[in-house]
Amino acid sequence: MQRQTRTLLGTAATAVVLVGGLVAYCATRDTSVYEAHVFGYQVVGDGRQLTLFVDTAPCDKIIEVHVDEKASSVSVVVHARQNQSDAPECFTLVGTTQDVTVQLKDPMGDRALIDIAGDPVPRLSH
Repeated sequence: MQRQTRTLLGTAATAVVLVGGLVAYCATRDTSVYEAHVFGYQVVGDGRQLTLFVDTAPCDKIIEVHVDEKASSVSVVVHARQNQSDAPECFTLVGTTQDVTVQLKDPMGDRALIDIAGDPVPRLSH
């Protein structure tokens, strides 16, 4: 009986530690950052620069862009931070487009641009 009690107490203590860790993680995680949708791009200059066109909400800011180059594709992930302002112009039902330019190591060439979901992003003409 004493052995079962110790096992149950040990299991309960482990569960408390796991739940506590999860709560602490969720409480410190910045939920205002999201992965913004890249809906198109243009190749600029010598082919090593891309201008990405990104859907965001008004007043949101693009905070970082991750680029992963492979032989047949270039993957991009754009992170934006949700508006933290009380300004009336930030609260509309109309989204906005922001553009951000990224530098590639090698020219884009015929490679596909891939978004976070693994879907191809259309190349837009000038």
